[in-house]
Amino acid sequence: MSMRFTHFTRVFVGAVICFVVFLFAVTRTSAILENCATIEACKQQAAEASQKIAESQGVQKTLSATITYLNNRIRLTEIEMRRTQLEIDALEAQIADLNTRIDGLELSLQRLTEILLERVQQNYKLQTQDPFLLLLTSNGISDFLHKYRYIQLSQTYTQRVMKDAESQKVAYGEEKLVKEKKQKEVEALRKKLESQRVTLRDQQNQKTALLTATKNDEKKYQDLLARAKAQIVAFSRFVSSQGGASLLNNQPGPDGWGYYYNQRDERWGNILINGQTDCEDEKGNTIPCTMARFGCLVSSMAMIATHYGKSLNPGQIAESYSPFDPNTAFMIRDRSWTVNGVTMTRTRIGNSSSAIDSELNAGRPVVVGLYYDLGHFIVIKGKDSNGYIMNDPFMPGGKDKKFTDTYSLSDIRAVDSVRVQ
Repeated sequence: MSMRFTHFTRVFVGAVICFVVFLFAVTRTSAILENCATIEACKQQAAEASQKIAESQGVQKTLSATITYLNNRIRLTEIEMRRTQLEIDALEAQIADLNTRIDGLELSLQRLTEILLERVQQNYKLQTQDPFLLLLTSNGISDFLHKYRYIQLSQTYTQRVMKDAESQKVAYGEEKLVKEKKQKEVEALRKKLESQRVTLRDQQNQKTALLTATKNDEKKYQDLLARAKAQIVAFSRFVSSQGGASLLNNQPGPDGWGYYYNQRDERWGNILINGQTDCEDEKGNTIPCTMARFGCLVSSMAMIATHYGKSLNPGQIAESYSPFDPNTAFMIRDRSWTVNGVTMTRTRIGNSSSAIDSELNAGRPVVVGLYYDLGHFIVIKGKDSNGYIMNDPFMPGGKDKKFTDTYSLSDIRAVDSVRVQ
């Protein structure tokens, strides 16, 4: 009875702590959104939040520190969303003002056109009069000169109306172009805001997943970090065994299957995965978490995304946070993440050839982990009479290679299915 009560108490206390953390985050976020009333205020608060995120990178990785880090990222995203909405509001106000001015110019141009038509008709009548007949019908020289001057003034006025009409026409066209430009800016900002909403949702889901996985238990969190560290060390060990992670250029590109991506491609080889600077190599040294050294799984996922017609490259994944466990370069599994509008889910389905064949027979390529420590990941994209065909993200020009020319079937230790939306 006592043990049951103790277990219940722990669960209850854990739930209360999670609720308090959530309530604190919501309260802080609401306060920020209330204070961020102008674009400049949002810029200032975004800079402060970014500074806090940068500072949190250097602290010891504990559960509470990671939750603070996630709260700061959520806070930054909400500030950026608020700024985007303010920019949309400002542009829409400008567009409304432009609409008023355009309507006024349109009415003015309409009226000038009517006047111009009247003047042209009147000028035509005056110009068709015979000057000699005009002289004969005048009451003396003075009356003739008066009529002649009237004709000249009428022509001058008509020219002025024509000039005004042309000026109004130019102004009307310019205002319409400005309006169209601002409408395009609003459209781009709306897309940006939607992307930010997806980012916020992913961040909130990431935090929820962390709290669920650890149950607010520091030991469980440290176990999670240990698994991430082991994976990162395994990646480094493989790369060292291959002679290092020198950058490459002129790697193979797209074909009918999709894109081939190499983790060492100079376009993204030096990008830090999830912004992490403190990965550990097999010798215990702390080194930057670069794509060139640790990006085989990232590149494999990007290749599979392109097979399904999606636009996604390894650099875009590496520079995002949602594909990774918080504050690590360790890519998540069994949970969805979204980058550049592409949602992906990786699921472990086995460790044998039969698991690979099952997916390939369904027309789906797989991500395969190699060696006892899963030190390297590749894409197996097909199978023919000679065996499996792979895209190896580390090997120079590693496109459409026969699997058993480099590895053995016994090296296969994990098979992951990948779903793409």
